[in-house]
Amino acid sequence: MTTPSLPQTSLPPLQDSQLQLDKGVAVLTLSRHDVRNALTGTALVEDILRVADWVNQCDAVGALVITGGGSAFSAGGNVQDMAQRRGDFAGDAAEVAARYRRGIQRMPRAVLGIEVPVIAAVNGLPLGQGSISPTCVTSG
Repeated sequence: MTTPSLPQTSLPPLQDSQLQLDKGVAVLTLSRHDVRNALTGTALVEDILRVADWVNQCDAVGALVITGGGSAFSAGGNVQDMAQRRGDFAGDAAEVAARYRRGIQRMPRAVLGIEVPVIAAVNGLPLGQGSISPTCVTSG
């Protein structure tokens, strides 16, 4: 069953990022600069997954640009949460691994599955899992 294309004006609801569409180019800006756009402890992974799905359904999108707001593209995992073993890093190794499989590790597959060219406009350093997104984009 084919999902119908969404109208150009129907942007998906996002929590920790902004999405703009102008002349066929969608720009996703990660907007949790308070935690250097960390992918854990925020809704950024869910936002990225939602945008990947939306792009593949929207005929008005010819390319996607992903960038980070603030001084960092993405810090990957939240190092404060890692150090204090809280959030995605709480529990034993099996619990953390399961959380990663259900969460952050879905992002590279979603980005690789985007059916239009994807450009990473990297500002600052992409660190840890935050470096995965730029490596999954269209190479020239």
